[in-house]
Amino acid sequence: VSTQSTGDEKMDLEKQREHLFTVIKQQLGWSEETLQSKVKTHPPAHTVEQWLPHMSKLFPEGWVCKNLFLKDKKKNSLWLVVAHKDTSVNMKKLTKELHFHSGDLRFAAESILFEALGVKQGSVTPLALINDTTEQRVNVIIDEKILEKDEQKLLFHPLSNDYTIEISALDLKTLLKYFGRNYK
Repeated sequence: VSTQSTGDEKMDLEKQREHLFTVIKQQLGWSEETLQSKVKTHPPAHTVEQWLPHMSKLFPEGWVCKNLFLKDKKKNSLWLVVAHKDTSVNMKKLTKELHFHSGDLRFAAESILFEALGVKQGSVTPLALINDTTEQRVNVIIDEKILEKDEQKLLFHPLSNDYTIEISALDLKTLLKYFGRNYK
C-alpha cells in the first residue's frame, strides 16, 4: 500500500482535521487561541523515535504516547492500544489477556487501518476514533499509566504525523466518551 498522499487525500485529511478541531473546541471548551497553542506542526515523524526530538522542544512536559493498531486474524476484531512511549507492550501477554490464541493478534495492514480510522501508518492516534463513531469496529486499550492523573499532558498526532496536539488525560477521557468509546 502506498503511503504517498494525493491532493484529494490531503484535502480530505484537512477537512477531517478541521472537524476534529471543531469537536475538540466544543467538547473541551477550548478557544481558537487555546487550540493554536496546543497544536504544533513539525516534520513528519513515522516512529516514536523520530517524534521525540521534536517533542522535547515543542512540548517538553508532555508524554509521548505510542499507538498500536492490531487485528485478530480469526475473529477480525480490531484493537487500538494506547500506551506511554516507555511502556512495554507484550504481545503474547496481551493476546492471552484478550483470550485469543497464540499468534492470533498482529499488526493490522495499512489498508485496514485506513478503512477503519481514516489514517495511515505512522499517524495512528486515539483521536482517529472520531472516524469510527458509527460502526465502532475498533476496541480500545489504554495504558493505565497515562490516565492516572487527569492533569497529565499527553501528546498525540491529530490524524497525521506532521502535527502534534497536547491534551490532558482528562481531555482524552472526555473525547473518548464523546466518541462513544469504552476502554480497557
